[in-house]
Amino acid sequence: MEQIMKEKENTETDLNVLKKTTLEKMWLSELDTLKLEYGKYKLKREKIQAGEIVKQGKKVTKTKVVRKKK
Repeated sequence: MEQIMKEKENTETDLNVLKKTTLEKMWLSELDTLKLEYGKYKLKREKIQAGEIVKQGKKVTKTKVVRKKK
């Protein structure tokens, strides 16, 4: 019961914050978040294209295998 009441209180607080926030501020906030996340995505893609793979916090360098034709 206490958990539900606390969740209700938190939800009402979030709702009040949203009601007080203008559309322009919401839009600018979402754009800032998008810019930050896109920067992370772009950096990750550049590493993948450079042949570096990131797995579970460890940096692994991928080497190319050259096969000779017979």
